[in-house]
Amino acid sequence: MFNKPICKMLEDLQNASKLRMHMPGHKGRLSSLPSTWDVTELGITDDLHQPNNSILASEVQLAKVYGSAEAHYLINGATCGIMATILALTRDDVEMALPLDAHRAFYNGLLLSGANASFLPARIVANDFIVLAKKEKLLADVSKRSSLVGLTAPGYMGYYYNTTPLILELQKLKKIVLLDSAHGSHLPLQQFDYELVADITIHSYHKTMGALTQTGGIHFKRKNLANKITNYLSILQSTSPSFLLLASIEQAIERWLENNIPCHKQLLLSAINSIEGFAVLPEQIDDLIQDQWKIVMQISSDITGYHVDKALQKKGIFVEMASAKHLLFWLSPLDTVEDYWFLVETLKDISLENKLSQFELDFSLKDYPAIEPLELSPKKVALAQQEFVLLAKSIGRIAAEHIIPYPFGIPLIYPGQRLNCGIINKLLELQVQNIRWQGWQRRNEKEILVIK
Repeated sequence: MFNKPICKMLEDLQNASKLRMHMPGHKGRLSSLPSTWDVTELGITDDLHQPNNSILASEVQLAKVYGSAEAHYLINGATCGIMATILALTRDDVEMALPLDAHRAFYNGLLLSGANASFLPARIVANDFIVLAKKEKLLADVSKRSSLVGLTAPGYMGYYYNTTPLILELQKLKKIVLLDSAHGSHLPLQQFDYELVADITIHSYHKTMGALTQTGGIHFKRKNLANKITNYLSILQSTSPSFLLLASIEQAIERWLENNIPCHKQLLLSAINSIEGFAVLPEQIDDLIQDQWKIVMQISSDITGYHVDKALQKKGIFVEMASAKHLLFWLSPLDTVEDYWFLVETLKDISLENKLSQFELDFSLKDYPAIEPLELSPKKVALAQQEFVLLAKSIGRIAAEHIIPYPFGIPLIYPGQRLNCGIINKLLELQVQNIRWQGWQRRNEKEILVIK
């Protein structure tokens, strides 16, 4: 007998979940994708790897809607679009400039291509999450050796600034710009002056727009770039793409184009700000603005975000992210006003039960300590001899494993990075918090994998 643990988990979650404040943006309310649409490549359908029928027609429309020279669907997530770009445009001993909030897909692309990484300057908001440095500082610090520059906008927490002037300046410096806009695929459909100016722009259509999970798109400013990169897309994408995934992208784009999308964020903001112990980060912090479909709620020091997260789950409310001092709520056009009142009333109950008090909101914005370029490329790290050592003895050694705390999913330690006291102290600080990890194989033993 096969016990179907995944099915059981999903059934339990469905029964427990009364309100989804997390991605995907469809919030479990899709009903227009019949299983009869789950077909393979037939003469009457099309082939994602060499489209000449319905997929080609759809991708032509996709490029037209977003104003790109050429566009292609991604059914292995935005991840494969990022990796294909890096594989096509870098090689051994070439350097790529990465944002500090880069998704791990950037590093994995470098691992396969053999290129190395330098890191762009960044800032930290409320001592908790990372955003890009201002344009002037970034342009002054970008390495002359980096032919390819990666940017992330908007970031995971929804904050970003208009990157168009920055991208144009980078292109004047003969840099090719790869923009990870996985969290911003809806913005060009909402803002008529939003132009895709990056050489390559990556979208994810499940996060806010509400397509099925692992759907994405890659947009090219010039067709000659598309010719280089699509070969690698064909290598990385499944040879059995799901037509349900592709159909869900079309439906999501149609919803955003044809409907007057309601957003009740302001209603929710004012209600949360009236509850003692909770406050929402401003929608504008210095040069940063926030995507209207995200809310970052700060927590009084009387309690932690993890505690509030657990209390919400007991009431059937599941949020996108909890850290020690913040919760991230993911809004969607498929939310209702009733959903938000349920959340507000539950937060009021948590505030009363824990006797939370008012506090001064921290929305500080400071420079983040610079990270030196990797001393070894990811590929060289993978081929080197490695060993585990105690954290206390790792200072000065070169890391050989990714250590990625979740939430955020942004590497704290990169393979190839030389370890110092600040990094190790941050690691120990996070270890006592209730977070998930990717990598760090021997965290319970307080050991780390390094180059011999």
